[in-house]
Amino acid sequence: PDLPRSRWLDDRDILGECVQAAKRNGIRIVGRLSIDAARTELAARHPDWFLVRKDGKMGQEIWAFEDGEPSPAVSMEYAPTCSFSTYFDEFVPQLIDEVMTRYKLDGVYTNGWPLSFVRPCYCDKCQKIGDPQSETYRLAYEKRIIDLVAIYNARVAKTNPDAIYAGNFGSATSVGNLDLKHLLKQSVWMFADNQGRHDGDSPSWDAAQQARVSRALIGDRPVIASTGGWFFHGTSWWR
Repeated sequence: PDLPRSRWLDDRDILGECVQAAKRNGIRIVGRLSIDAARTELAARHPDWFLVRKDGKMGQEIWAFEDGEPSPAVSMEYAPTCSFSTYFDEFVPQLIDEVMTRYKLDGVYTNGWPLSFVRPCYCDKCQKIGDPQSETYRLAYEKRIIDLVAIYNARVAKTNPDAIYAGNFGSATSVGNLDLKHLLKQSVWMFADNQGRHDGDSPSWDAAQQARVSRALIGDRPVIASTGGWFFHGTSWWR
């Protein structure tokens, strides 16, 4: 009940239809969950789920506005979640159980989480850990990510021993303050996806460099470099 269902779906289960069609054609399916945010309306029932800013307000304005202007890419109906909350160690495991059981997936990917940097939260629980800008908090945050990834790995494997869990270490090869060598010990692969969808300031060799850094981080486990190029509205784009 705490996972919103699109009003545009009516009674259809479009994911279920896609999974069945893919499996009929021998295609494996990894389900995507965006657990980095939740509907703000849930704050009435689960106020502890949400990231809190230093001024005590819900955190959605942190990433909903850029340079004081509204961002069209983000809905104010959603807000970032706190990684130390029960949302991550109680609700998300149940959600993984549900989608793995219902759809017989080959894996689960969490978009926007855990990332390669600390998202400081000033909720009561986080402030008891320490100053969210401190090294004490960073180390606790890193340990929390490792513990949660272990939980998600186990939940995915419970339904399908051959399935994988994959997180999103966004901008992992260029920014961040978490120890990726430490965090990646549980990872089965690394997928280097250059999200720069333009031809402005990213050199053409950037994707290959990401793959090389990924190889250094993850050793002899698989590394995949995702690249592409296209022409759109008179401009060449690539990623």
